[in-house]
Amino acid sequence: MKKTLLVSLLMMAGVGAAATTAVAQTKPAGFPAPGTYDHLTPDPSQVRQGGGQAGAFQDLEGHWHAAQIGEYTAYKVYMNTGGTNYQAVVPREIKAFVKYPGDTLVALTGLASHSKLGGGVFGQQQFRGAGLQLVDYRYTRRSLLERLVGAPTLVVRQAGGPWQEVPRSKSAFQQLFLTLLADDAAVVTELKTGRPRPGQDATRLLTQYADARVTQQMQIAGSTRP
Repeated sequence: MKKTLLVSLLMMAGVGAAATTAVAQTKPAGFPAPGTYDHLTPDPSQVRQGGGQAGAFQDLEGHWHAAQIGEYTAYKVYMNTGGTNYQAVVPREIKAFVKYPGDTLVALTGLASHSKLGGGVFGQQQFRGAGLQLVDYRYTRRSLLERLVGAPTLVVRQAGGPWQEVPRSKSAFQQLFLTLLADDAAVVTELKTGRPRPGQDATRLLTQYADARVTQQMQIAGSTRP
């Protein structure tokens, strides 16, 4: 009996240690502060790499700059704006970057839904138009369980305001989008009478809303012509 209990406790301790290690591995990699390593040690924030692609990044003032975009993760991107070295840049240092031809990655900071994202994370832009922006950061999650039952992975904002989590609950999703898209009667009707699916329908509803705004503006412009 004692032997069985001891084995069980050891197994539980092993599982706990493994779980702790897995969580630790999902945290952003930090870089030693300049001056804390000797001159023979390469600067860990810079790397030499080939295969970078043409792209651009948006600085914190909103200006775009051409750059070679190298490897990137959810927590940093290596960029080369001249010379041979690629400099590691973290989300709090830029607003966005684009790798041509490819996707736009947006820096998300101040997200309160997940403790590991407190320092910022790059998310993939899903939609931008009509003053609305939708970003997905699901690929920052390492475990399948966290992706299935964790906090929402979509965030939306209006007119450059603060990011709001897109709820997974259908009722909460419905309420949020009724607020965001309140001036589109067709979308409002669909939200109230249909069965919206937060993960699948967010981009479609925003696109529908933006298309309606463009059509409306064209009709107004056409009616005012002499």
